[in-house]
Amino acid sequence: MIESSVERHESLCGFCQHLRLGHLIYCKSVSESINFGTWDDIKSVQGCALHDLLQQDVSHWPEDSSSRTFATGLRLKSSVYPATDRQDLLGLYAYMEVPPRYSCFRRLKIWCPTEAVSSRQDSHVHVSKLINWAHLRSTIEECWDKHELGSTGQSNAVKLPAAFRCIDVQERKLVQLSQLRCRYVTLSYVWGLCTDKTKLMSTLSTVREYEERGGLSMKHMPATIEDAIQVCLHMGERYLWADRLRIQGIVQDDVEDKKDQIAGMQNIYSNAAYTIITLCGDNMNVRIPGVSEARQLSIREYRMCGLQIRTCLPDLDDSMKDSVWGTRAWTYQEHLLSRRQLFLTPTQSFWGCPEGITSEEAMLNGNDPDIHSQEWSLAQKSTDTSPQFQSYRDICSSYNMRNFSCSSDVYNAFAGIATAIYGVRNYSENFTCGLPLHDIDAALLWTATKKMELRTSSEICLPSWSWSSISGAIGFHHIFGSLVRWTVNMSGHDEKRPNETGSCENSFQLTGHITFPWNDYPDGFPSFHSDESSLRMSTPCLNIALAVAEGCLSETLAHEPIQKLQHMTFDEYNEFAKSKWPSYSEFCHDAFDTLPTCQAPAGISQIPQTLLSTRGQTSLVQISRHATHAQGCHPQWEIKTLNGKCIGILTKPRTIDLTSKEFQLHGQIFKLLAISVGCGDHYNIPNCFPESLKHRTHIPADIYRSLNITYEDCDGTLLRPPPTVNVLLLGEAEPFAYRISLGIVFLRKWAELERKFENITLC
Repeated sequence: MIESSVERHESLCGFCQHLRLGHLIYCKSVSESINFGTWDDIKSVQGCALHDLLQQDVSHWPEDSSSRTFATGLRLKSSVYPATDRQDLLGLYAYMEVPPRYSCFRRLKIWCPTEAVSSRQDSHVHVSKLINWAHLRSTIEECWDKHELGSTGQSNAVKLPAAFRCIDVQERKLVQLSQLRCRYVTLSYVWGLCTDKTKLMSTLSTVREYEERGGLSMKHMPATIEDAIQVCLHMGERYLWADRLRIQGIVQDDVEDKKDQIAGMQNIYSNAAYTIITLCGDNMNVRIPGVSEARQLSIREYRMCGLQIRTCLPDLDDSMKDSVWGTRAWTYQEHLLSRRQLFLTPTQSFWGCPEGITSEEAMLNGNDPDIHSQEWSLAQKSTDTSPQFQSYRDICSSYNMRNFSCSSDVYNAFAGIATAIYGVRNYSENFTCGLPLHDIDAALLWTATKKMELRTSSEICLPSWSWSSISGAIGFHHIFGSLVRWTVNMSGHDEKRPNETGSCENSFQLTGHITFPWNDYPDGFPSFHSDESSLRMSTPCLNIALAVAEGCLSETLAHEPIQKLQHMTFDEYNEFAKSKWPSYSEFCHDAFDTLPTCQAPAGISQIPQTLLSTRGQTSLVQISRHATHAQGCHPQWEIKTLNGKCIGILTKPRTIDLTSKEFQLHGQIFKLLAISVGCGDHYNIPNCFPESLKHRTHIPADIYRSLNITYEDCDGTLLRPPPTVNVLLLGEAEPFAYRISLGIVFLRKWAELERKFENITLC
């Protein structure tokens, strides 16, 4: 069993005695937190059991969080845990306050037996130094019996790569399963740097040797894969697939085999019985604790105020955050594609499926699974009713924060995720530079939300208009409809793309799709709460109609003058627009079908890159950084007219231009390209007018009217949120333009600018 240190501290400092700890724990009505001061304050207290407990556990929190240095206070807060047959528990958790936001670290959980339990001998079953295989196997079998997730675990259930090979763990050899009906499991782990070239580096010349019985000797096996083999033997599994056997493993010198296996990643992981995920170490030669070597566990127990308090093992979220595995892009794809997963951490194992997560400690004590609230796998997302782009948008942010050994893998490691989200087989026919062709208009609205770095590669195209050009967290602006139609130009590429007629060409037009209701304010968009009857909620149909009336689309599209609104209510104007365009697709047919294909400039075919071309409306503006926005975590830039009037905001820009020179925005004049219609939200408006709207959460009608940023109908009703135009801030790289940043301009203000239509090609 686990070795624990039981320390019988009865002494508490005056502060902790005053807390009445028993009352805090057992009184369920107590929800306020208790501030213990800064990290230095906690360390300064000696001879107090509770402070000693905090010191011991907070010292193990992540160093890179800077929480202990900059925290304004560590707090304890009560939290109730469900009772079980073995144990009736209440608990506390600790978190640090780290300005400007609160950071909650759930690692420190203090379990306190209730009086009914503390009166008898503790019946809690501890996690042992080695995995309890019987309990783990029972949990997995129960999951298979109760949860139907669509994965058969059979190698012939879906199309797998032609050279799909697994390890036969019983005979220690490679077998080709693409033609067999076999259950198999997959392995997800960190490769790291491998200096020993003898460790399972198979090529065409050695694969025959590995297919012989006993061909995979232990001395040639990386430690992580060897321990995964032992896991399979304990769990009664015969076949194990590890990606070490592809890409740089099996057929290392066979490029076609590598491409086939990368393309088959979605099927390989989603069709597996489950995936073994090891969160231990930073390379493949690290042993898995609990399998071939003992786990180093330390649970501290204290007795104070008549209570027994025991710290807990790290939960799965903490284990993932603390692991190198949790920072890698390839492992993120493997995680999302797997329907069932067995996590092996340095302290305990976890079994997870979309129905919930069960820790090894919970298995031993009869606890129910936790419902995992954060992103799980695409098996769960595929059952959602949300549009495909919503899943794409949510996953892109996490993915783009991950690390790559090679930047050239940014598309390969994303292909399986992307095709799974959209339910398509061929990545290259449905995506371009990471963006879905089906939702190209919405996907172009990405913006960096935190610190970013430019990503570079000499092997693949990383255009400025794709999120692949940066590394870091991203978000997406809202879209009500497109103002342009894009053409993809494959410049200098040998391969060609199929067009609508089935023939192949190097350029093809795209048609975006909007899936939310055309005539209602979409769910999930910024909400505005007001009792004022003088404010009317906008709709995609209404906003598009206003943009057309303001002349924002093609010169050839007939439109009604905006003055028509002076004689109509918004409801009447909306019905008028809906009669003309009953759906967004019909609007697109009217607006874009007759437009000619916008080609990239001639004479550049020898340059290998993927270009986006369009004909759209542009205008010159000034960019400045407002003093109010200069401080804080997310400073923003103002978009101004050439006369210095604020008309919109710019999100985090690229700080380096294409020639890698430092690049100043403040006071400079740039070209904007209007690409789509959006909606303002309650963050954008105060950011544009900080002097007038600082700290306002509600903007009354008179303020809307004075700012002159929205529209008013014949009854004096104002439209909210104010319609906006999503714009790209462009830099010049003759004969192309490149994206510097994304911004929003209020539609009414955009209509007042000097505008013109021109052809733009983005590189």
